Amino acid sequence: MWPEANCNNAATESGEDSINQALSCNVWTGKITKVSLDNMGARITGTIPECIGKMTELSKLELQGSQIHGSIPGSIGDCTQLNTLDLSNTKISGSIPETIQNLQRLDYLKLESTQIGGSIPEGIGQLPLGTLDLSNTQIEGPIPQTIGRMEYMDHLLLHNTKLSGTLPDSVGNCVELTIMNLENTKISGSIPQTITKLTNLQTLNLANTEIDGSVPDSIGELTGLNIL
Repeated sequence: MWPEANCNNAATESGEDSINQALSCNVWTGKITKVSLDNMGARITGTIPECIGKMTELSKLELQGSQIHGSIPGSIGDCTQLNTLDLSNTKISGSIPETIQNLQRLDYLKLESTQIGGSIPEGIGQLPLGTLDLSNTQIEGPIPQTIGRMEYMDHLLLHNTKLSGTLPDSVGNCVELTIMNLENTKISGSIPQTITKLTNLQTLNLANTEIDGSVPDSIGELTGLNIL
């Protein structure tokens, strides 16, 4: 069960001590600013309700390791203060809603080890993500060109998915990348020349993909890089 957007209602309406313990609130407005399950995740069940969009001051939604199921509601796009969304290791399914592009403060998106499928929304490139982790999911289709707009992203984890198509040239704009893992995907084509712009790249994992062609000569300029 979920509380309403106001913390003053949470204890009386939810009837769930575990959820109440997971809440942080704005002391002035009484509104919920954080839902973090920490080590109590296994006790939480149910779905994420459409009314999540009423939590307009919510900055962190951390439900990892819980028994939450169902889809991510489109109303999540109304949580415009959200900077962390972690639903990893849950039973969440469906696709990533297009409304996620409204989360202009979102820095951390982790949907790893869920049943999330569908394609990566083009609008995801509008987000200031530092970490994008869609690994071990049913995500399919191409990596959108718009990924190159995420110039502050340092972790791109897309391994063990159904992604296909080529690695877009625009990835060279993600100049803060330190880790890019595409292992066990259907990504094909050649490594784009623009990869040599990623001077902070430390790990590039292309194992068990359909990448072919030669490695760009200039990749040797990435002195801290390990290619797996």
